Amino acid sequence: MPTLTCQLTGSGRGGVASIAILGPQALVLLKTFFQPASPTAKFTPNRILYGTWNGRSERAGESIVVTPLCEDHFQIHCHGGKAAVEQILTDLQASGAQRCEWSEWLTAQGVPLLQAEAEQILSQTSTRKTAAIAYDQVRGALHQQALSWRAELLLATSPAEGAVPVSQPTDPAILSSIQSEAASILEAREIGIHLTQPWKVVLAGPPNVGKSSLLNGLLGYRRAITFDSPGTTRDVLSADVVFAGWPIELSDTAGQRVAIDAIEGEGIARAQQEMAEADLILLVTDASRDSSEPSTFSYEGSTPVLSVLNKVDLRPEEPASTNPDPTFFETVATTGDGLPRLIEAIVKTLVPVPPTSGTALPILPRQIDCLQRIRSASTVESALQAVNDLMGFANAPAA
Repeated sequence: MPTLTCQLTGSGRGGVASIAILGPQALVLLKTFFQPASPTAKFTPNRILYGTWNGRSERAGESIVVTPLCEDHFQIHCHGGKAAVEQILTDLQASGAQRCEWSEWLTAQGVPLLQAEAEQILSQTSTRKTAAIAYDQVRGALHQQALSWRAELLLATSPAEGAVPVSQPTDPAILSSIQSEAASILEAREIGIHLTQPWKVVLAGPPNVGKSSLLNGLLGYRRAITFDSPGTTRDVLSADVVFAGWPIELSDTAGQRVAIDAIEGEGIARAQQEMAEADLILLVTDASRDSSEPSTFSYEGSTPVLSVLNKVDLRPEEPASTNPDPTFFETVATTGDGLPRLIEAIVKTLVPVPPTSGTALPILPRQIDCLQRIRSASTVESALQAVNDLMGFANAPAA
């Protein structure tokens, strides 16, 4: 059995960080670098030992606290800064410990893979809503579903001794039912992936239509420079925000037109790249401009688009728009008029159907890949192998 070491606390800011080391060489490695303050200190369980970490670096020893949990399992508590944590992990790894991620650490202690992966994702969530969804997976929402599938598929491939043989015609029915359930779970894959990655919402459109003012209005503070002159925004300007519990990255981009210089051309190219990678585009136009003027920009990609007619307070004397399109919105970014309705539409577009409590959903690309294989499996055996892979039983027999 290898000796494992892992950072237990999250990677964000914190005053104290915790590192674990577990395995047959744990005590030997710990004594290599840890100098207890008391020369009579004993590494017995449920004691707290104070001392210094004298690692391979030339700087003075780091003050740490060691907690023995059992004879081969210890926790090290140090300063929460990245440098201190990295130095301890590097020292242990260089001396023979196997460094691992949190999910690997949990599985080594018997936690099912799907729940261990959820534990790691939970530590990276940034809102209560996303944490609650991740916690449903920690509690076993997807794991229990996979267990149920595995039991059905094993029964179909290897009926219990003495049981009435399962006739071949039932295999397609079992497979079809499981495929349908896998397809249903996959419908929430974008939500799962975005538990730790904010949704990308890009503001795009011609120059001087109020994109930067709209960004500021949506954020609730002045993030972007605004000026009544085309071409003010040259580079992509992003900021994080939370709408209805969902983390979102808003990006202001350069106005789309024929560039007047190389710098503006680069800004326009970057804006187009942002649009290509976006989850949603807010296509902003200016209500104060003559409606007979030809449009200088249109988007023809596949990313969802909400059309925003900004500066409606400066619109020439004409009746207000009665556009029935649910993806069309009128705003005054500088006063906030129309923004609540726009924010509601942004959330509804990104998350049309929020998951209910306890819903199973995939939270990693690996899980999505396995579920797609289950959905498209042509035989009970191939579906079982995909379920085994989903649960981390890579070497499990097909039957």
